[in-house]
Amino acid sequence: MAIVFAALSLIAIFIALLPRLLGRVALVFPEAVAAPRPRAVTDDLAPVAAAAAAYHAVRRGLTN
Repeated sequence: MAIVFAALSLIAIFIALLPRLLGRVALVFPEAVAAPRPRAVTDDLAPVAAAAAAYHAVRRGLTN
């Protein structure tokens, strides 16, 4: 019983100290910030949107 209590106490202490530990690790190994990729100014989604609208119109019976 004492072994289980000791193990659970160590786990609880580790969890309590984890934010401080991670803060110090972040100072040594900062998180890499990815540069946003430039988006193309093309209108590639227009045909996809038209196809989706046509599909849903046919499914609802709004066309011939």
